[in-house]
Amino acid sequence: MPPLTVREGDTVRAGQVLARVGNSGNSSEPHLHFQLMDGPGPDTARGVPFTWRGIGVPRGGEVFDAPEPAPTAPA
Repeated sequence: MPPLTVREGDTVRAGQVLARVGNSGNSSEPHLHFQLMDGPGPDTARGVPFTWRGIGVPRGGEVFDAPEPAPTAPA
C-alpha cells in the first residue's frame, strides 16, 4: 500500500500531497483512489466536485509523468 500523508477526516488544501502512488492488488498500473466529501459520515456526506489543474489525465496506456510538488510549510 502506498504511504499516505493524510488520515481519514483530515482537511486538505490544493496542492497538498495525499499519498505516493503505488501498484498493489489487482492492477496493471500505479494508481491512487480518493474521494472528496463534505463531511465524515458516509451515509450523510455528499461528494465534493474537483478539477485537475496543471497536469492532464492519461488515457489508454499513455505515459503519465507528474512533476514532484514543491515542499510546503506545515499548516
